[in-house]
Amino acid sequence: MNELELKYLFPTPIWDTKIKGYGILNQKLQKHIYSLKNNNPQGEQFSNVLGWHSKQLDFSNPEINGFLVSIIPFLNKALTDLGCDLNNFKPNIQSLWAIINPKNATMITHIHPESTLSIAYYVKAQKDSGNFITEDPRPGTQFNVPPIDKINILNMRKIEIEPEEGLLIIFPSYLPHLVGPNKTEEDRIVISMNIDLIPNE
Repeated sequence: MNELELKYLFPTPIWDTKIKGYGILNQKLQKHIYSLKNNNPQGEQFSNVLGWHSKQLDFSNPEINGFLVSIIPFLNKALTDLGCDLNNFKPNIQSLWAIINPKNATMITHIHPESTLSIAYYVKAQKDSGNFITEDPRPGTQFNVPPIDKINILNMRKIEIEPEEGLLIIFPSYLPHLVGPNKTEEDRIVISMNIDLIPNE
């Protein structure tokens, strides 16, 4: 009898890494983001609940530019893993923003449409400050969920990632995700970004 071969079709990738030298980088980013909040206390409203959402961040700001330089190699690696044509196209930052989640703040389930990759980078994050929670992007899997004896990569419906300062997460923009409530007394600060590809000039 032939053996039954298991093949993985249509996998959903997630990349993560800790940024080297994140301590000094995060100090500068934190100071800059709090200054933005002081100048615009109201912030913007999207999927954030009780949290502060910045306007679009200025790429030319030294702190923001330093952050972007530090993550470019990882973005290129993720795009290469996806098989993207980086000979004729180049990464383009569609949007870039910061979020401050105080105690009890959270974010509802959402996606980032019309972009290829999205990122979350943790500037300030304590244990229990709100996990990054991803959900299975395939709606068909919800129609019939069999009894599960043991969770594995073939049957899991969601994954939770506990934030850490300096942690960079890169994920497909179509991936539904949310943020759990911040149960601490400290702010949780994250920088998020959307990336697509545009033709080389």
